[in-house]
Amino acid sequence: MSSKDMTSPLKAKLAFRTIRGLPRLVWKRMKMILRRRKTRNQIIAPEARIQRADPMAVSYVSVLPPEILAEIMILCYNPCPQFWGDIQQSHNIPIYLTQISSSWRRLALLTPDLWSAVTLTFNEQRARSTRRITAFAESWLAKGRPGKLALHLDMGFIYDFDDDCIEKEPIGRLIAAHAHNWQRLTLARAPDNMAVEVIGRLAENKFPSLERIELHAFASVWNIRFDALVSLPHLRSVHLRTWRTPSSLHNINLLFLPWTQLDNISISAPASAEKWLTILPHCSGLAKLEIWICSDTVAKHGTPLTSSFWESHAAQLRSLCLSNLYFHDELRSLFLTLPNLTLLELSPREIRLAAPDFDALRVEQLLPALTHLDIAVGYAPGVPSIESVRSAIALLETRAAVSPDAGVACLARVVLADWTDWDEVEHDLPAIDQAVMERELDRLRALKAQGMNVRWEVKGYDMLVPRDDVQASMRILGEASQLSTSSYDSNV
Repeated sequence: MSSKDMTSPLKAKLAFRTIRGLPRLVWKRMKMILRRRKTRNQIIAPEARIQRADPMAVSYVSVLPPEILAEIMILCYNPCPQFWGDIQQSHNIPIYLTQISSSWRRLALLTPDLWSAVTLTFNEQRARSTRRITAFAESWLAKGRPGKLALHLDMGFIYDFDDDCIEKEPIGRLIAAHAHNWQRLTLARAPDNMAVEVIGRLAENKFPSLERIELHAFASVWNIRFDALVSLPHLRSVHLRTWRTPSSLHNINLLFLPWTQLDNISISAPASAEKWLTILPHCSGLAKLEIWICSDTVAKHGTPLTSSFWESHAAQLRSLCLSNLYFHDELRSLFLTLPNLTLLELSPREIRLAAPDFDALRVEQLLPALTHLDIAVGYAPGVPSIESVRSAIALLETRAAVSPDAGVACLARVVLADWTDWDEVEHDLPAIDQAVMERELDRLRALKAQGMNVRWEVKGYDMLVPRDDVQASMRILGEASQLSTSSYDSNV
């Protein structure tokens, strides 16, 4: 046998051993590289070592330029409306940022946007002596100047106490001291005398930068100087709330607002439809409308569709919330006037969509810009209630799978209140009908799994929360049907 023949089996054997040993060889090489890297870190850059057990370990964020890190801090805080739900936690973020390290503390204290908004939450003890808390606010806002400032006063539930229990003067002086810098003023859950103090300060001082004002008061009728708001040159957004809704008509004769410059109106003080139809024609720049309409009649002329404002300006609305408004016309005629609407919220007691309404939205692609929907699902005469449920879900499925070039927006957030009463009206049908409804709920759960923020509520219960088994949601529905419905039926 030649030497060439002898070496061929050896080469094959060596090749086999090499292939078999590759994983071990790779592992050894990796350990060697890691060992060298560890040694190099210990010798060259000991400060760059990251030890998981060390709570003071340096993060990669430490190499960011200060201006980039400051922008990240602002994005983490960003005191915008979605944070007001948890005011205390969001408001403490700047404090947390100053406690991480000395460099972060210096940077946070030199970033005015972190200190441009202050939230003061009162209880009975703080309300009796507001000097200390307003002094804290002054110190906080001093770091936010000379930029635009925001003040949020939450008076808690102290409105049942005597009016004299609130020390108003320090708060009034705080508002007046920064009159030229305020951009947003919010007074939540306020006794009337506190609302009078705030509005009085608006009347006595000039507020050239104020763009948004929000007042929540408890009185049925306010007798304070709302005419002070007329002189605010940059006011764009007005939110007025009453916590005790009057039973009689309240035509907001005392509301003197710069209607022509407002683009955001949210007023819960009930007014007649006729009064609103007189005011709205002056709101040429309106983009968001949220109003509470109170009327003894449901006459056809109380529908916004008959007003000159609706004919001229409805197309510019981006957000629409209506309460206590009855539509005699089909809702399709309303949808046709709102091509640019992104948010729609309708009071469930008066306005409920049925199968024909959902079919019109889906087939005719009405409200093409809509992304947020909060409505009630009802039933049409002669049409089984389950058909309204199916039509509503079909609309969501269609708007969840639209292509970018379809000219129709995807629905991102949907709240549907089930007012079909299928569980009560059809309670004597066989159990298979409950299974049919459960299959429809499964369609909604599939949409939720795909990323759509959707809720299907039956008397306050969200039927799409996770269940251990299929029958669990039916049991909750049965419990809900046992609840008293007098509060719902009284206004229907």
